[in-house]
Order: sequence, then C-alpha cells, then structure tokens
Amino acid sequence: MNLAVISAFHTAMILPFTLTISMPSGLQTTLNNLMTAGQAIGGGLAGIFLVLSGIHFMHGSRESIENSKIRLACVIVGSVMCAGCSVLKVWISSLMGF
Repeated sequence: MNLAVISAFHTAMILPFTLTISMPSGLQTTLNNLMTAGQAIGGGLAGIFLVLSGIHFMHGSRESIENSKIRLACVIVGSVMCAGCSVLKVWISSLMGF
C-alpha cells in the first residue's frame, strides 16, 4: 500500500467528528415548542385514559374490565409518546447547540 494512503487513514481516525446543525433561531424555537406540546399532549392523554381505565375497572362487569384493558394500552401509547418527545427534544437541542 501507498504510505500516503496509510497516513491519510490514520489521520482520519484521530480527528474527532462533530455533528452540528446550524439552523435559524425561529426554526429551533418552533421545533422546541412542538416537542414540548407533544410532551404535554402525551402526558395529558395518558392521565385521562388512566382515569377512564380505573373507572371501567372499578365498575366490575366483564365488559368494563375488557374496556379497561384497552384503555391501559392507550395509557402506554401516551406514555411512549411523552417519553419519545422528551428524548427528541434533548437530542435536537444538543444537535443544534442551544
């Protein structure tokens, strides 16, 4: 192999790579607000469906208990949405270097 190719390969491995994005501040604020809204909506929906599931479960009939299981799936979806928005918000913030 050529010595220059080996030298270039080793130089590329030593230099750190940074991943940054330069975006307008208005777009950064908009993305941050969207993620915050997603967190609020996900948390609110999870809370509402958790209360509805508890009410259906306490009713005690077979159909009510089945409905409460479906509502618990909605609680899980809302919680995942809330957590996903939190992770995306932190990731986008770190990428843009607020």
